[in-house]
Amino acid sequence: MVFHGHLAKTPITVLLESSHLALVPNRPDSLVACPYKAGEYAAAGLPMISCLNGELGNLLKQWDAGSEYKEGDAASLQAAFEKYSTDPNLLKQQRLNARNMAEALFDRAEIYQQFAQFICE
Repeated sequence: MVFHGHLAKTPITVLLESSHLALVPNRPDSLVACPYKAGEYAAAGLPMISCLNGELGNLLKQWDAGSEYKEGDAASLQAAFEKYSTDPNLLKQQRLNARNMAEALFDRAEIYQQFAQFICE
């Protein structure tokens, strides 16, 4: 596992295109959980392994676009990764599901227009 830090757009694109899964981590007892990369991961067709139970967790379940692990539990994280290594069809299907979720929910042209309308109301 490599933490790349801040990257410009082109290196991020290359990295996403070479990846099979996305990890959405969080620290135990953290008061902040803002998965701002979830839209990019989904657009790249990356199923997410996430410990966030809120809105992102619900979307991953609804769209079958990822897996959960228990925050702070290494065995739970390992089990989530192992599901994909032992079931290539799961990875293939969830990649498609993640991309479909992105197209349905994270289209910037739609989101920005709706956000502008919300602000103006």
